Amino acid sequence: MLNNLFGKCIVALMMCFLAASTVCAESVNLDLVSVGDANNVASETGYGAVGYEYQIGKYEVTNAQYAAFLNAVAADDTNGLYSPMMDLGWKEVGGIVQEGSAGSRTYWVRDGRENKPATYVTWFHALRFTNWLHNNQPEGDQDGDTTENGAYDLALGALTERKPDARFFLPSEDEWYKAAYYKGDGADTGYWEFPTKSDVVPSSEAPAGSAGDAGSANYYDEGFAVGSPEYTANVGSYSFSESPYGTYDQGGNVWEWNESPMPFDSRGLRGGSYLSLVQDLQSSNRVNAEPFVDYHNVGFRVAAVVPEPASLVMLLCAAMSLTLWQWRRRR
Repeated sequence: MLNNLFGKCIVALMMCFLAASTVCAESVNLDLVSVGDANNVASETGYGAVGYEYQIGKYEVTNAQYAAFLNAVAADDTNGLYSPMMDLGWKEVGGIVQEGSAGSRTYWVRDGRENKPATYVTWFHALRFTNWLHNNQPEGDQDGDTTENGAYDLALGALTERKPDARFFLPSEDEWYKAAYYKGDGADTGYWEFPTKSDVVPSSEAPAGSAGDAGSANYYDEGFAVGSPEYTANVGSYSFSESPYGTYDQGGNVWEWNESPMPFDSRGLRGGSYLSLVQDLQSSNRVNAEPFVDYHNVGFRVAAVVPEPASLVMLLCAAMSLTLWQWRRRR
């Protein structure tokens, strides 16, 4: 019976591989959470209403994930996806090292900074990262099949918009806001003031933080919560302070880009950073920056569509195959 089940799973897995892209085989595996409660109402700020289900990164994109992206498409790096400031930068919050010459460049992450959020990332860098995910993480030159087209057409510059068939993308401001502050469990359940499931100011302290009702976050309050030489915290390390949908660090650590157009062709940022005062973490606060600038306290997280059933079957079969393989080894 087990042999028959195992064989069926292998066949189903192969069929799914042919019919849909595989998450398991990709070099960057994103941990996504689902955001339901479609057609929820907006908050009093006017943000947060989303008429569909979607997924969003549980964590900010890390140095290790961004370095994998660079190693796939930036041997030549014609679009400057690597900033020299990513190596160390202000207070040494970077951590991605570039080696080699044009055409053969490689990238690696300094010890201990693998799970820190990627910083010195422009809005355009974030879009190219999502294009790469949308295109199934290919290797090669930065062109229309890798980074320059997919979820966004970068030939349009700052005027580019998300395509209707985008699989991975930068969250809109409403998508980001809902994942951070909406209480969930219905279409009109209201919003928290902070993305730690609290209307009370979270504590500024080192991770893992406290288990109190207000939660904790990496922001500045008469001193750095995470001091020298770290400053940024490992993503998800504030283990008591997830948002209602299960995301981490949407308050503090690093500002996060969103799609929102702002005055003078700038783009939106939300959530505050390790250098922010607590008001930057509040639902009422939004700032903007020019899309080509990179800062030591700015990063991003990725959003995605809800997977098609074929992808879910594929993942289930892969998990069952692994379980059966482990069972066979123990016999």
